[in-house]
Amino acid sequence: MTNATVLSGESCDDARPKPGTHAISVTYLWDKKTSRYAKDSDALDKLAEENAKRF
Repeated sequence: MTNATVLSGESCDDARPKPGTHAISVTYLWDKKTSRYAKDSDALDKLAEENAKRF
């Protein structure tokens, strides 16, 4: 997933976000002990938190 922030040109009282892009990835691997897929990072959870604050 790629999260991109671009300026819209609209003016408002809020501070303008800095334009930028960063890649977000999580890999799921099979865990034999739990018989489930386990993720290797919490990057998507952090993205969900950021989105909840932003919107």
